[in-house]
Amino acid sequence: MFTISHYAYCFDITGTLIHSYPETLSSKKSADCFSWDGVYCDYTTGQEIEINLNCNRLQGKNELDGKVLQSLINCTYLEVVDLGNNELSDTFPKWLGDLHDLKKIVINLSRNRFEVHIPSIIGDLIGIRTLNLSHNRLEGHILASLRYLTVLESLDLSSSKISGEIPQQLASLKSLEVLNLSHNHLVGCIPKGKQFDTIENSSYQGNYGLRGSPLSKDCGGDDG
Repeated sequence: MFTISHYAYCFDITGTLIHSYPETLSSKKSADCFSWDGVYCDYTTGQEIEINLNCNRLQGKNELDGKVLQSLINCTYLEVVDLGNNELSDTFPKWLGDLHDLKKIVINLSRNRFEVHIPSIIGDLIGIRTLNLSHNRLEGHILASLRYLTVLESLDLSSSKISGEIPQQLASLKSLEVLNLSHNHLVGCIPKGKQFDTIENSSYQGNYGLRGSPLSKDCGGDDG
């Protein structure tokens, strides 16, 4: 288990994982967040802007609720949460739902072992710009509520077990520039219009039930 505790302007990363990975997680209680590995702060304001524990071999059921939740809701300037390239296998961290007021937020939980449906709380993160949940074991359908992420620029749900159709409502995502839904179990017609007309074939490869532009399989009487 690891926890993140709010301290002064930033926070210290403490807990049992410190002893396993001392080169990555600092146990020093200090207001000087610039010296904490994995925590990055704005040099002007001293406010925390990034948690980066990418590729630190965090394993198992790390209980990312509880104390972590209570700490992160105080991180009002947080811009990046990067827990990618670990071996996290617990339930999807529900505390993400409490980040809905943050702006420019980037969330990377890729290359872990989450085995859950895409949680509905994702649709509440209206300030999110980048969401990477790729290379997990996500199941279920893509949520139509993702249409509320109006400033979302990059969405990567590739290499999981997501099924069903791509919601037509996602065509309203005007800011979307990067989309990767490859290597899932998606079926049906790819939405048309706006940003979806700019997405390349590679974003859909490995979904043998998908059809429509830019793929070679059309949607019957529909020309796209």
